Amino acid sequence: MRYVWMLLLPAMMIGQRIPWDKIKDSGVRLALRTYSEAYVFSSTNLRFEGYTIVDVRFFTNFVHVKRLSLYNNRIEDVSPLAVLTNLVYLNLGKNRIKDVSVLSNLTGLEVLILHDNVEITNVRGVHKIPSLRELDLRNTHVYHNSFKTWAFTNTLGIYDREGKYYEIAPEEKEKWGLNNSMVVPAWY
Repeated sequence: MRYVWMLLLPAMMIGQRIPWDKIKDSGVRLALRTYSEAYVFSSTNLRFEGYTIVDVRFFTNFVHVKRLSLYNNRIEDVSPLAVLTNLVYLNLGKNRIKDVSVLSNLTGLEVLILHDNVEITNVRGVHKIPSLRELDLRNTHVYHNSFKTWAFTNTLGIYDREGKYYEIAPEEKEKWGLNNSMVVPAWY
């Protein structure tokens, strides 16, 4: 079966080229030069870490990707990533992100890493992701967010601001919340 897939892959790749003339972000250009075009357009696991990427609009071309790491860049706006509905893993750690509400479209997302985005003060939208099972909020500043309204259906593992790890079962979510990125007993 693996051999058949390898024969079909070149046929699927016909016509897919990186549009170098449309990529203005120097970080994206540098990152894409690291991989072959065939790999970029066929892999379901892409890592573009530490390339000083600012603009993620080009990544909307990768709707096939299941795991994407954009760790340690300069990303502020993640709204273009909302179309990547096949994602199950997204690492946005160590960027300059403030708003993650648009990620609510990623209903299949299981792991979301947001650590070291010190300007994140809320995780609106993330609470709508039913498949979420791990959330990393180390070194963020999320204030007053109750897990009561969160949609997760599996046990949610969460790293708080200080790196403490908690597991919250769906039937226990009304007992917990976030205050200053710390997991705390519910206050309502």
